[in-house]
Amino acid sequence: MTGLGLSQAVHLVDAAPTPIQEEIARDEAERTRLQELPHAIEAASPARREELTRIVVQQVVVRDRQVQSITWTPAARPFFEIRQRECPQGDSNP
Repeated sequence: MTGLGLSQAVHLVDAAPTPIQEEIARDEAERTRLQELPHAIEAASPARREELTRIVVQQVVVRDRQVQSITWTPAARPFFEIRQRECPQGDSNP
């Protein structure tokens, strides 16, 4: 940075986002998209809703007009599975 004034040097440093800043920006963009999702689904045409559903749902089993089970697509499964977490130190509440 030889030959640059302080304000120019600060501008160069500020111009290049750090990896953390880039990650925060990506997370914020994703958060915004998720917050807009209910409105987008409500406004979607029936064909678009079906298309969106097929992205996350692989199979639905219905018996006597009651949903018996839902099988999620592999990409969506981690968001809908209920997992029991185990404490690495063992049971803390015996």
